[in-house]
This record gives sequence, structure tokens and C-alpha cells, in this order.
Amino acid sequence: MENKMENKKYSILLDSIYKYYPKDIEPGSKKYFSSKEHMNLISVCEQQAGKEAFELLVENTQKVLKNLRVDNSSYVELTQPCFRMRVNTYTKDKYNFVDIVVNISLLVKQYSFYKASYHRKIVNQNFGDLQYLEDLQSHQKSAQITFDDFSPEEQEILNTISQHIKKRFPAYEETPKILVQAKIPELAHPATGIKGQGTIFDFIFTDHIW
Repeated sequence: MENKMENKKYSILLDSIYKYYPKDIEPGSKKYFSSKEHMNLISVCEQQAGKEAFELLVENTQKVLKNLRVDNSSYVELTQPCFRMRVNTYTKDKYNFVDIVVNISLLVKQYSFYKASYHRKIVNQNFGDLQYLEDLQSHQKSAQITFDDFSPEEQEILNTISQHIKKRFPAYEETPKILVQAKIPELAHPATGIKGQGTIFDFIFTDHIW
């Protein structure tokens, strides 16, 4: 961490994460699933508090960014305790796409952005939905992900979305970019089961990044 403020923020986030992910218990075990922390996680995901506010956020974002495509791509489950919105910024080259992905945590009052850039390879243009599915599966595997490399135009989009997030979720703050990829040595994320590999982003938002 670069300064005391970031260290303090990291500690606060860790304290919150520990409420939902047990230490020193093997993910996937009966003990893990019956732990108080896991029960807390289930409860939060089932309630999906703020869902209506998030749906309004998606709707309003589409109105403001009317020339861009905005999708509600939320799929709340135990490994994805967050709401997610994708803004396709397009490019001049129709085969290269850039998505700005907005993540709003259900566990802590935090939100975060990342950018997914990918090349859409057109293999056969005559198979409609089947071809789209093939392209989608391909770009999920090959997307280039960044949490901090945004163009000035993309940063303007982030600023606009942040303003609307704060209207719908006034207590929320953007997670510092230096922290989202910070690893948590004491915990094993359920998706991998390997202690120390999961990041703050994995735990408070999602490990499914595409």
C-alpha cells in the first residue's frame, strides 16, 4: 500500500470480507457451508437489497448514454455477490469491442469499474444466434482486462456513471484502484480453494471477470 489511508481502507475492507468468508476452513467442506460467515453470504445474496435501485440505475444510464448500449448483466449468486452493468463503448472497428463493466457490491458499500477489450472473430456470418454464442464464448476467454487504464473518453463515461451511482446508492464509494487487485493471504476463495490467491475484487464483487 502506498499510504496510511490506503492501508486503513484495506483493513476496513478485510474486516467486512471476514464477515462473509471463514478463515482456516476448506471451501466446499460441510464445515464451510455451515459456517456463520457462509450463512451471512447466503442471506445477503438472497435478499439482493438495492435491486430496484440498481435497475433504475441501468435505465437512467441508458438514457444518459443514449448512443451506447447498456446491459444489466447481473447474475447474483454466492461467487458473484454484486450487481453488474456493462456499457459497450464500441470502436470504429466493428470487430473490436470495449466494455466498461460496473460492479456494485452487495456485501460492502463499494463499487468498482473495469474495462474488457476483446476482438470478435467472425467465423461464419450465416448462423445468427449460434454464431453470436460462439463469439461470446470466445471473447470471454480472450478479453483483456484492466482496472486502471481508461482513455479520457472512457473516464468521462466512468465519471457520469459514478454520479448516477451516488444518486441511487448515496453511501457507496468507489473502491480505490490500487486495492481491487490486492490479494488476501488469510482466505481461500471458493472458486479456487487456494489460500492467498483471491483478490479484494473477487471477494466483494465477483471472481467471474469477462
